[in-house]
Amino acid sequence: MEFSFKFEAGSKAFCRLISEKAESQVRQLKSELRDIQSQLCHQERIFARIEARRQGRTLLECELKERLGCLGSYQCANCQANYSAVDNQAVEISK
Repeated sequence: MEFSFKFEAGSKAFCRLISEKAESQVRQLKSELRDIQSQLCHQERIFARIEARRQGRTLLECELKERLGCLGSYQCANCQANYSAVDNQAVEISK
C-alpha cells in the first residue's frame, strides 16, 4: 500500500513536469510564430508597395505617417485602401 502511494505521487510529479515542459515549448513556439508572421506581414507590405508603384498606382499617405502603413488591427482609411488586396489575400490563405 505504501509503495503504491509513493508510486502514484511520483507518477503525478513526473506527469506534471512533462506537461509543464510541453506547455513551455508551446509558448515558445507560439512566440516565434508571431515574430515570423510579423516579419511576413512586413515583407508583404513592402512587396505590395513595389507592385503598386510598378503598376503606376499612387499610394495614399498613411494618416499615422508610418512608412509602410498601419500595421496591426487598426488601419487608417488610406492604408485600408492601399493594402486591401494584400490583407484580403492573407486572410484567405490563413483560413
